Amino acid sequence: MGRVNDLIIAQSETIIRDPCSECEGSGYIDQEIYRPQNFTRDIGYIDTIEVECTHCAGTGKVDRACIHCNEPITLYSMGYNSFVCEECSS
Repeated sequence: MGRVNDLIIAQSETIIRDPCSECEGSGYIDQEIYRPQNFTRDIGYIDTIEVECTHCAGTGKVDRACIHCNEPITLYSMGYNSFVCEECSS
């Protein structure tokens, strides 16, 4: 196939990805850990650690889904600014 056909096929299979709303695109979220009182610590306290975001699996991006049917939106079918898939738009 030609280069144009390869480009069209690649774009039709490329899903639009947006920044994750849970981690705001960083891929990590802060999780609270309770540190109890013990012999070396006079009072307990709440500590935080960074863990991988479970919503985006640490990538920082999620697939853009159609607002009607929840199917992913591809780049070639509707473009970057679309929130409706090709099937729902017709």
